[in-house]
Amino acid sequence: MHLNLDKLRSLADIYAKGNVNEFARQMQVDPSHLWRVMQTGNSGGKKMIGAVIKFCKEKGLDCWEYIVL
Repeated sequence: MHLNLDKLRSLADIYAKGNVNEFARQMQVDPSHLWRVMQTGNSGGKKMIGAVIKFCKEKGLDCWEYIVL
């Protein structure tokens, strides 16, 4: 399981005007962790995937657009 980084970047653009720090605050994750995930392509682990799921539920989005099995 990993994140679709292109889709995640588009979420950051939509909800935080591309500001990774602001987007991380909205997702309730450490900004440096989110930045590393977005820069390296690392999945971020279960904490990041859980944060994406929670964020999507709060915003009424389909989390499976952002998570690849």
